[in-house]
Amino acid sequence: RTIKEKRDAYVRRLNDIYENNVKKAHIDIIRGYGKFTADPEPTIEVNGKKYTAPHILIATGGRPDVPSDSEIPGASLGMTSDGFFDLEDLPR
Repeated sequence: RTIKEKRDAYVRRLNDIYENNVKKAHIDIIRGYGKFTADPEPTIEVNGKKYTAPHILIATGGRPDVPSDSEIPGASLGMTSDGFFDLEDLPR
């Protein structure tokens, strides 16, 4: 439990630091599903709205792709790192 609490606090602190640095640099954060457009200037469309800027960074994030038991027998018995770090108690 102690490791989880410290890990969660560390991740929150890092996220806050990154977000504060982005704000200090006057960078807009736009959250949502985005895609580049065919416009001549660098343009991205996020949730139906277009944004144009000289520099665009897409931070994709990620989620694990967990196979089904039909693809890999016993796959449902496994755990991703997200699930591991969500554990409140040490497994037996």
